Amino acid sequence: MSEQGESKLSHEWMKFWALAGILVGAILVVALVRPFIFNRIVPAVMGEGRLSAPIPADTTEVEQPVPETPVAETTPPALEEEANVPAVEQLEGEDLPTAVTTLTHIVQPGETLTQIARRFNISVNDIVAANNLPNPNHIEVGRLLLIPQP
Repeated sequence: MSEQGESKLSHEWMKFWALAGILVGAILVVALVRPFIFNRIVPAVMGEGRLSAPIPADTTEVEQPVPETPVAETTPPALEEEANVPAVEQLEGEDLPTAVTTLTHIVQPGETLTQIARRFNISVNDIVAANNLPNPNHIEVGRLLLIPQP
């Protein structure tokens, strides 16, 4: 083989190894970026919320009673005359506020409010109202939700 032929052959091998190096580098970059893509970008695109807080290990539902609303008491007659304020009386047949029991639920990856509402047999609006959620279409993974129970 001539010197020019060997030079051309070695030049081709250099191009081959350069392309092989670029391919191996691209594979390494994809392998290193994969956890970021699948743990943060894909859930955000799929509407599963952000992974801004770690998910607590304990995800059990706990019943928590909600404090009752205080009922106005009647003013004793002696004070009523002195203050010239009419007594507050409860009308017969009027419903008093009742204690509402709530459960708690920690939002898991992939869950939606609709799924959670179905699980607890309540409406999405009840969950939104109990938690003052500004956007019911976006809930964060790891968020503690109050689930009102009748």
